[in-house]
Amino acid sequence: MSQNNDRKRWQTLLMTLPAILLPMVYGVAMYSKLPARMATHWGVGNQPNGYMSRPIAVFGLPLLMVVLQLVILYTSRGKQAAPRFERLANWIIPVITIVMYITTIQYNLGTKLNIWRIAVLLMGIMFTLMGNYLPTVPQGYSYGWHPYTKLFKGQDWRKYTRIFAYVMVGGGIALLLSLFFSGATSVVVLAVIVAVMIIWPLVAYLRRA
Repeated sequence: MSQNNDRKRWQTLLMTLPAILLPMVYGVAMYSKLPARMATHWGVGNQPNGYMSRPIAVFGLPLLMVVLQLVILYTSRGKQAAPRFERLANWIIPVITIVMYITTIQYNLGTKLNIWRIAVLLMGIMFTLMGNYLPTVPQGYSYGWHPYTKLFKGQDWRKYTRIFAYVMVGGGIALLLSLFFSGATSVVVLAVIVAVMIIWPLVAYLRRA
């Protein structure tokens, strides 16, 4: 089982790491046109509130995402497999990197973009897709590092993942709908989603106990 997992990790790395690093080619091509200090973080009002030097933004951000991808690949699998969920989860970091890296470069080149709305769009799609596949994840998938694997077992685990999936799918759709309103609306929706995902399982467990 361990050898099979290692082989799958290497196959995933060979597919996803080039995708994460590929946008760097665009950054290098535009390097001389970019400002010395680049905006890399934005608030709800689409105003930059975080900056990095050009070398760190162009080269450091993709490398940071590579590290995150490695962490995800080497901490996600347990004794049981969740192939459909894994295929989706393996491509979250590459897709986010490609979209946000190119968006960041374009913004710093002077293109008028609403970074906040792009980020909310990505989160809404991600929540919806992950929620759709969450019920297929067995309890033994996550090495037991997920705190709720200790709280819910057997039928409770299946019930928990189904309800959790409804929260994620509903929350993802709500985030997408919030794009038609102010940025503050998206913040409230996101805060409610996170609060429910953290608090509900604990309340359910305490009530059961």
